[in-house]
Amino acid sequence: MYKKTTTTIIEETDADIFGGSFKASPSKGVFTDATPENSATGVAIRMSLMQHYNKFVSELREYLVSKQTTPDAVPVIVSALSKFKDETAQIMTPYTGFTLTPKIVQAQEEVINGMLGVIDSVSAGQNANAVTEAARAKILAFDKVLTSGFAPNILPEGSVATYWNSLLSAVTQQANSRTAKDWVADQAAVVTGFDTMVFGPPTGVVGFADALGRAVVLNNPNRWIVG
Repeated sequence: MYKKTTTTIIEETDADIFGGSFKASPSKGVFTDATPENSATGVAIRMSLMQHYNKFVSELREYLVSKQTTPDAVPVIVSALSKFKDETAQIMTPYTGFTLTPKIVQAQEEVINGMLGVIDSVSAGQNANAVTEAARAKILAFDKVLTSGFAPNILPEGSVATYWNSLLSAVTQQANSRTAKDWVADQAAVVTGFDTMVFGPPTGVVGFADALGRAVVLNNPNRWIVG
């Protein structure tokens, strides 16, 4: 499932959007072409990451639906998800290096596997408390690995976990809602998942992919052509 958006975040406030100290721009006020994240190269990496994680959330949704309705399709979705780590590495290596990137990719893959485990348990009608806690532990580990590659004021520890725990909650709600045939709640959780990881919720907070893209730009200021 894909979601179309036509809005652009153009203003930053002093709001603590991550529960940490991250700010989407080093300066206050309206973003302009003179800020690195809105330069041509800055926008390119942000859009690349947004497309990347939009694809991921879509495939995660397809896995969930297939698990509950068309099990024969599950191996196809698993195969698609298995390529996600290589695609992540291709995008991130220029900015997080050959030493850190494999650690990021591995930690992210463990998070994804944890989420698939939660989907499997809920879809099978099992108690998912244990696998959910295990998935949250993997999210915390991923947070530490990913944020270690950025300055604390750009991508603080805990910021990544906030996004991915929200996605885990949304995915769990989807699985439970579909089991209960509560299609309204299911679709609401789908929107939450895409907003969390890609588009940003209605409150104006940027989604994970855009936040990561901005962090990459601000953490590597000499790479970007401003203007």
